Amino acid sequence: MDIMKSTEAVSFSPDKNSNSSDGDSRSTSNSSGSSDSLNSLSSFLKEKRVAVSLSQKDVALKLGYSTSQFISNWERGISQPPLQTLRKIAELYNVSADDVFQVLMKTTIAQVEKDLKEKFYSGGN
Repeated sequence: MDIMKSTEAVSFSPDKNSNSSDGDSRSTSNSSGSSDSLNSLSSFLKEKRVAVSLSQKDVALKLGYSTSQFISNWERGISQPPLQTLRKIAELYNVSADDVFQVLMKTTIAQVEKDLKEKFYSGGN
């Protein structure tokens, strides 16, 4: 897994129980289709969940979500968990908050770089 290649554009909604189309408080967009660079955080989350033998449903229930679709969306790179939820996930998955933060930072930096390149080279439209 190459955490240097992860990207996702993130937008925020008011709360995790909103009625957004993906059912999550943070949605992502991917204008270039699926690639390794878009999957670092999602791969990290899935890998760590599987390592502690938790199902998506187990995680959803422990985090207070009504459905495992939230966790599925995070692991497929469709959306990202809210920051406070990422801290809870670190605890659940027995990984340091610093490790999760580093993956998140690399994901965010890569996405900003991708977005800027697309805007710059497309004439900024």
